[in-house]
Order: sequence, then C-alpha cells, then structure tokens
Amino acid sequence: MLEGAVVGQLCKKQSGVSLSTMEAEFVAASLTTSESLGLYELLSEIHVAVQKPIRLHVDNQGAIKQI
Repeated sequence: MLEGAVVGQLCKKQSGVSLSTMEAEFVAASLTTSESLGLYELLSEIHVAVQKPIRLHVDNQGAIKQI
C-alpha cells in the first residue's frame, strides 16, 4: 500500500508443482518479494518516498522459518 491505496495485487496458479504447503507459500513469498523490490526501485527513480521496511505477510510457519 502506498498512501493508503493498493499498489498492486496478483492471483495466479504457480507454474510448478509444490510438494508441500510450506514450499508453495515460500515460492509465493519469493515472487512477491521480487515484485516488491522492482516496484520499490521504480518508485525510487521517480522520487516517491516508500516506507521501509516493506512488509510481507506470510502465515505459514514453515515458510517463515525458511525466510
């Protein structure tokens, strides 16, 4: 969120097969982190202040331990 507005959202099937919920959540968190960093760089280039740290909400304890 930026200034109280949603900047982006995504819902899609993962391209690979995950063998566990933890693995699926970890892949999703990795892709989200990559997209967030790209958006952060874009906003920085046009001089928009972004609050740090960028929050990533993950509810799977196994995935959190891997991060």
